[in-house]
Amino acid sequence: IGHRLFGLHPSPKPLSNVPDGARAILIVRPDHIFQSDAYGLIQKGGIGGESLDRFSTACKSNPLASFERITLFVAGSGASTQDNLGFIAQGKYDLAGLVECAQAMAPDGRPFEQAEFLDRPAIRGGQGNSIAVFANERTILGGSPENLKEIAATLRREGGAGSGNRLLGNAFHAVGEGDLVLLTYVAPAWMKQARAIVSRVFESWTIPTSVMVVMVGLSVDLQDGLSATVALHCRGKTEAGELASALEQLIEGELTESLGVLAPILSTLSVEEAGAHVKIRFRLSAEQLDAAVTLGRRVLGAAAGESTEAISQPVDAGIAP
Repeated sequence: IGHRLFGLHPSPKPLSNVPDGARAILIVRPDHIFQSDAYGLIQKGGIGGESLDRFSTACKSNPLASFERITLFVAGSGASTQDNLGFIAQGKYDLAGLVECAQAMAPDGRPFEQAEFLDRPAIRGGQGNSIAVFANERTILGGSPENLKEIAATLRREGGAGSGNRLLGNAFHAVGEGDLVLLTYVAPAWMKQARAIVSRVFESWTIPTSVMVVMVGLSVDLQDGLSATVALHCRGKTEAGELASALEQLIEGELTESLGVLAPILSTLSVEEAGAHVKIRFRLSAEQLDAAVTLGRRVLGAAAGESTEAISQPVDAGIAP
């Protein structure tokens, strides 16, 4: 498939590229992430899990590293989750390397089929309804046929843009841009599950019964260590105030008491009420992140049946006592 130029050019504002109706959006900056010290530490620490190991083994090079931004979203009402997914990948890409890597990662090994969609060159996966469309030499669009039509209409400004969604826009503004940004609606059933999980994990702390979180935003920056901002959007200022107070009590009380080994990390946590949002921020320096990865490796080793004594051993940068 040769490179051909077309008129589908994404906006530099990532939410403006997402069709209306999106329920969740994930924005990643692969070129930043794969070059960060944080990624190197996580990879070195073996915390990436089987997926990262499989990716490294299957792909001769990393075809994702050259992308400047990949925006994934969940929208629509398809019968399967896969039918509701869509993505927009921006950046100079190696088409042959992408296809080879995707083929190697395919669970059933079925070959990809060359195709055309919306008069653009495309490939169709061997499983499901997804298509990847090569809109131009710096843009790839992916998803079900229905989602692809919505993306194309949005990029051509025929339809509404994701930035028109007030809650998503507010959540994005609350957390700011980062190397990874997640925005998602919270279904009432999720809140019910969250309360059940909290009641099992903590002895004396619960989410206030009057609080309902309707949107969550997360922004992570991996430059010079790791910093993150979480925004919990409630139904109003009163609920946000109640949740902020409860979270401060949790951090200063039971969380610090039960996770004393992580006290230096917990000390960087801050809780801030901003209108209907509750913001939680924390930051780890490069040294603290290195120590946290070391501790995480010990915890994973203990979970795999290795000696649990290693968890309590001190590590550098004050992460453990």
